[in-house]
Amino acid sequence: MKTGNTIDTISKVQIDVGYYKKTKQYKLGPQTLLVNKLASTYGNQLYISTDRLGNFEQKIEGASSIDQYDLVNKTYTHSFYLYHSPKNQLRNFTIYKNKIFAIVDHELYIYNKRK
Repeated sequence: MKTGNTIDTISKVQIDVGYYKKTKQYKLGPQTLLVNKLASTYGNQLYISTDRLGNFEQKIEGASSIDQYDLVNKTYTHSFYLYHSPKNQLRNFTIYKNKIFAIVDHELYIYNKRK
């Protein structure tokens, strides 16, 4: 087991928890700030999908931002975009060798990862 930090600057968790009497359940409320929405690993690399943009990134409609980290050196390496249909949402992704498999709403996207 390892611990590390991402490049995000948030130091305190911002969680909004709501209790729903009808279902007797606690759920995350709309004010919750999700930083690392999805993650995947392959080899010594960690890939994190986030809606929070870095200093030199811009929001692109029809693209999801992925941050890549080196798990051995515990360092951020770079970010890249997964382009998909506008107004659709990245639901999950995984990396295998030089391929990225992504579920965007109800569609499967397969990308070739550059070295």
